[in-house]
Amino acid sequence: MLDVTEWERRWELMLARARPRHFASVYFDAIDVMRDAETRAAFRRMLGHAVRSGWALSTVASVERAWRPVADG
Repeated sequence: MLDVTEWERRWELMLARARPRHFASVYFDAIDVMRDAETRAAFRRMLGHAVRSGWALSTVASVERAWRPVADG
């Protein structure tokens, strides 16, 4: 596992590299991101950075709800 500083640095780098495509897909395991207070705080900062940078955040559940009618149709 990366230390928190490196994790946040790589997050910002990944978002910057994904910007031209206007799409990034990332999975975070709840056990990893909620491991301790330091990791939870870093995860909140990472999400805040993404939102401030103009990214729209979504969950797997919300994507499934949006696409379920198409898949069932």
